Amino acid sequence: MAVRVAVGLAAYLVVAGVVIGTTVLTADPRPSPWPWLLFVPLAIGFDAYCLRDIVRATDVRYLRKWVWALICLAQVPLGGILYLTIGRPGPAQPAPPGTPS
Repeated sequence: MAVRVAVGLAAYLVVAGVVIGTTVLTADPRPSPWPWLLFVPLAIGFDAYCLRDIVRATDVRYLRKWVWALICLAQVPLGGILYLTIGRPGPAQPAPPGTPS
């Protein structure tokens, strides 16, 4: 699980770094709007995907569904990354050999 969290946070930091680096750190007083035109629709789509996944899930880990939904909406895209890495239940584990079904 720690690897999933680290990968999710690294992806978030890369995206945030690109957006901040292209808008804030440029010497042009009027920065280009293309990072925002790219980032905002992606963030909305990612949140919609996470909320759809929360609604359709039969069970989530650690918190209730409505709490995960609030986290996803309040912290775009970090909330969705946290839900997908630690809140979403993983695939069902197969039963060990020799156990009755």
